[in-house]
Amino acid sequence: MNKFFTCVDSYISKKECEKYIEMYNTNLSSTYTYNDTIPLKIKSDQTVTRICNDFGIKNKLDNLEIVKREEGSFMENHFDKGDTLAFILYLNENLKGGQTVFENETIIYPKKGRLLLFSNGLILHKVEKIIEGTRYVLAGWFI
Repeated sequence: MNKFFTCVDSYISKKECEKYIEMYNTNLSSTYTYNDTIPLKIKSDQTVTRICNDFGIKNKLDNLEIVKREEGSFMENHFDKGDTLAFILYLNENLKGGQTVFENETIIYPKKGRLLLFSNGLILHKVEKIIEGTRYVLAGWFI
């Protein structure tokens, strides 16, 4: 597989974004802390099925989470070892910071409903520091 990423605006509706945030907030007791994030593992759903169908993904879903990042949270440059593909669906946009940066040059800003699909095992990526607000994403990783 070659390095790639694609970005699609308004992939899911604002209402669907709000449903994921509501799901997160009603299941706080099932969240856990990972570095400086607070993820909630969820089961595959119609959104993942749609992404797989729309982009011809045959890979097995390895992990699916709603990930919350609060002020001060960031992720250094990295490659995700063991996974071949990942997606990020931004669930909100009312924050400062929290951009996804590829290869230290391409900046993707959080925008509600925006889908980002990329070869995470091959492409260097990071999350810029959250300056203000909270960042919610639906994130999935494929092996």
